[in-house]
Amino acid sequence: MKAEPIIVEESSIIKKSNLLARAAWSPESVWESRLVAIVAAQVHQDDKDFTMYRVPVTDLLAGADVTNTGRVYKALDELTDKAMTRLVKIKEGRSWIKYTLFSKCQFTEGERSLLVRFDPDLKPHYLELKKHFTTYSLAEFLSLPSTYSQRIYEILRSWDDCVTSEISVTDLHEMLCAPPSLRKNFYDFKRRVLDKAHKDITEKTRLRFEWEPIKKGRKVIAVRFYMGRKTMEKAAKKAKRISQQKQTNKNNALFHAAVQCATQHPDGCGHLRGTKDCCKACMEKPKKTVETELDLFNQEKN
Repeated sequence: MKAEPIIVEESSIIKKSNLLARAAWSPESVWESRLVAIVAAQVHQDDKDFTMYRVPVTDLLAGADVTNTGRVYKALDELTDKAMTRLVKIKEGRSWIKYTLFSKCQFTEGERSLLVRFDPDLKPHYLELKKHFTTYSLAEFLSLPSTYSQRIYEILRSWDDCVTSEISVTDLHEMLCAPPSLRKNFYDFKRRVLDKAHKDITEKTRLRFEWEPIKKGRKVIAVRFYMGRKTMEKAAKKAKRISQQKQTNKNNALFHAAVQCATQHPDGCGHLRGTKDCCKACMEKPKKTVETELDLFNQEKN
């Protein structure tokens, strides 16, 4: 099933603690994430306690193939079963706390809405927040089409006051509850999670960011995220310099290969072009260019 954006007020804002935004949580579907987000957007900062929050079924299941009452009932039953057993793990150093999200979910036939209440233990992460909190647009969050994109959007918004943030690959995997297959292969994690999230977030939201892998030897050990226009421009310039240096190195290698080729084949090896005996330099450069480079080489040598 493909999730579609739902109509919400542009002013609807979600506010939660940074710790909760960066928690380890793995919703099975975007509808689980939507349920949490729609409830969170109804929490008022001056509230003293959680109440029962109403979630319209048409908002929650927008885009899902649930056109009749029986299928709606089944979808809501399965969704709330999973949401009420889902654990959220908050880490601080080596310490951690695990929470359940909801203490109660209620559906009354004919009302076309759910009544939902957050677990009371989550109050410090939603109510009376004075510092170290994350805010973001409900509409933007709901527009994101995958759970990974939603989670990365939320995590990065928790660092809104930073121009860069560096997250170890181990911590990032844990925040996203990545499966073993993605933890073993960074290329797959990059393609299916980081690149996809970057595309979704750039297309659907106003958040702009870039990222780069941090390596130790050949192994990627962390991911550095860049937020903010100036920082992104700096990262783009750095990437351009690296690309130009790689091209320069390639050109230098090609030049030396061409000089060596021309030295070994003073009469040229054009007659070998297209065969396995023709060197790579001559495959990529015309004979006149090779001869010119040889002349320059000899001039420098003399």
